[in-house]
Amino acid sequence: MWSGPTDQRLRPTVINYPHNLFLRDIMVRHGDAAKPIWISEMGWNVAPEDVRPDFGRVTEEQQARYAVGAFQRGQEEWPWVGVNSYWFLKRPADWEIDQAWYYFRMLEPDFTPLPVYGAVAEYATGEPKLSPMPGWKYSWMAARPYLFIFGLAVLFFSLLRALTPRDAA
Repeated sequence: MWSGPTDQRLRPTVINYPHNLFLRDIMVRHGDAAKPIWISEMGWNVAPEDVRPDFGRVTEEQQARYAVGAFQRGQEEWPWVGVNSYWFLKRPADWEIDQAWYYFRMLEPDFTPLPVYGAVAEYATGEPKLSPMPGWKYSWMAARPYLFIFGLAVLFFSLLRALTPRDAA
């Protein structure tokens, strides 16, 4: 929502497209690696300037490009994703145009397609253009949970040291 589909940053407090990797790490750690994850709400917001961008703001062209890129990334890098759904197709009417979430849509309420709809439709019906993920990325993904735990330990001990009273002598 705040960045494109190729964003590699992982922060527990930031919701971005690869945020599902946190869930995946927990599942793998607890023996659920064979269970798929369903991404039920994925998309980018094209809220106009007069609407507060609670979920970020992109252009219609970026929204279209990002949606296709998200589906591609899911297929190329995350074989454990069972379903990847764009949120959402359309609203029943335009009475919600003052709400930021209204602008995730692919169609106008009267079914007029937006650029994201055309891009996703073309991608879904076109020839697959997938590049399998290189082997080194699988190794990196396997090591990532341990690096996260190490990072938390460093953060914890740094905080502990900062809170420890210093000797006045």
